[in-house]
Amino acid sequence: MRGYQAGMCGSDFASTCGADVPEPVEIRKSLFFNPDSIAYYSAIAAREDDPRALFIVGMAAHLRAADPDYPSDVVTVSLDEADHYLLRAAELGNPDAIQYIKCCEYHGTWSHFVPSINH
Repeated sequence: MRGYQAGMCGSDFASTCGADVPEPVEIRKSLFFNPDSIAYYSAIAAREDDPRALFIVGMAAHLRAADPDYPSDVVTVSLDEADHYLLRAAELGNPDAIQYIKCCEYHGTWSHFVPSINH
């Protein structure tokens, strides 16, 4: 969520930064703050190359790191593993993973390589 939070900017910020400011990724709290949902997508991400599941699991870990109110009963992967999941989701064409990585990269919070995705 570091890049997500950094990308949460209003129209005033976007107009002063130019058209290259990436839009933030929209997420549903009902999905990411639900222990059963995260467990379900974690199981899929662990056994399949499902881009949506990989994004959800990776994003959940970033949300946990950024939000002190993130539910303690939601089990997430480590941030290193989360970044791997996000990278793989982006490589598989998940638009939310691509957007999140672009946002993080723009704000200097992405410390990994950026896959060959459309900038």
